Amino acid sequence: MESPVSKVAILVGTHGRGTNMRALAEACARGDVPAPVALVVSPKDGTGAVEAARELGLRVEILPYKDPDYAARLLKALRDAGARWVCLAGYMRLLPLDVLEAFPDRVLNIHPALLPKFGGKGMFGRHVHEAVLAAGEPESGCTVHLVNELYDEGRILLQKRCPVEPGDTPETLAARVLALEHVAYAEALAGEVSRRGAVDPQGVESRIGDRESGTQRRGPAVHGPVFRWVYLPLLKLFAGFLLFLLGPLRVSGKRRFPRSGPVLILANHLADLDPVAVQVACPRPIHFMGKSELFAMPVLGAFLRLYKAFPVKRGEPDRGALKLAVVYLRAGEVVCVFPEGQLSEDGALQPLKPGVALIVRMSGAQVICLGLQGTQRALPYGAAIPRPAFRTLRARWGEPRTFTKADDVASIMAWAEAQLRELTT
Repeated sequence: MESPVSKVAILVGTHGRGTNMRALAEACARGDVPAPVALVVSPKDGTGAVEAARELGLRVEILPYKDPDYAARLLKALRDAGARWVCLAGYMRLLPLDVLEAFPDRVLNIHPALLPKFGGKGMFGRHVHEAVLAAGEPESGCTVHLVNELYDEGRILLQKRCPVEPGDTPETLAARVLALEHVAYAEALAGEVSRRGAVDPQGVESRIGDRESGTQRRGPAVHGPVFRWVYLPLLKLFAGFLLFLLGPLRVSGKRRFPRSGPVLILANHLADLDPVAVQVACPRPIHFMGKSELFAMPVLGAFLRLYKAFPVKRGEPDRGALKLAVVYLRAGEVVCVFPEGQLSEDGALQPLKPGVALIVRMSGAQVICLGLQGTQRALPYGAAIPRPAFRTLRARWGEPRTFTKADDVASIMAWAEAQLRELTT
């Protein structure tokens, strides 16, 4: 059985009766979960969840979401309580990234549907059950999953199912699912606590301490002097000559690019030739985020690693790649991301992936957009060998901008999309 050192903190929201919080806390008290509840954190006093927690004799801390130091105060509260695990119960927000970093794969949430169906922003409570009924699903249930930077996208730990009965309403279906939630959450948490062991080898306190002292763990290697003065000039010479033959490439707005400090480049993606065009257009060396399949190729993979590119998995949120981008940016480097996540088959800008906004908020780097035009004519979709485009290729830099953690994901994504549309028109 897990040592008592492995304690649990439960984060609740502004609404709700706290039934999941109560069921989880009671399971911990009975020993069904081998870890006691050390703390309940709520953004608001007087809620059903807060009253239930006090009835159970649990320590409660009120931390309003609007507090400008919310993330730092939340981390301190978790550290002071000795929490090793964090469970969300009615916490209908994205958790601060610093908290996710301090508790890797130790933050759990329960969702009242069978993910990946009926998840995402705005899908909570009655909205979920209405959607299940409207879709005519034969069954529903609940899902316990790990929490990452996106709504309901973390790895699934456990699901329990129940039938959707004829004549069900959102209320009757919700009651049936809620009964499953009370069992599933404790079962999933008990399994994770027992499997992972009593103590995180590095310790939550050490991670938080690093942040409070301003120190950073050593990150991956950045571009060194040999690369900057030997490899990069050779790369630019070869790439520039290649694009001259294919295009040539015309770059505008280059003076806007920041000459120092961390910079995140967001570029549209028309062809596999785009990284070459971005590097030629950029006055500084770049770390590219590239699809992981390319790194599995012996020759190309070695070349990409030489130029300090790093892989990202497609089709799922890749928290490791997002963190690595942040590490490079915090080291003062330049990172390029293609926020569409894949090539555009018709040249039109595709929906942007929200992971880039998380990089922006977490790194504090300057962000600049680059609009590419014509590269798909030099290397058409699906082609392996480039050919002359018989037309000028273009790369247009936008105006750099700095965001803060106060800027939400939606506003950052709206700005990036508007910039890329303007630069590619």
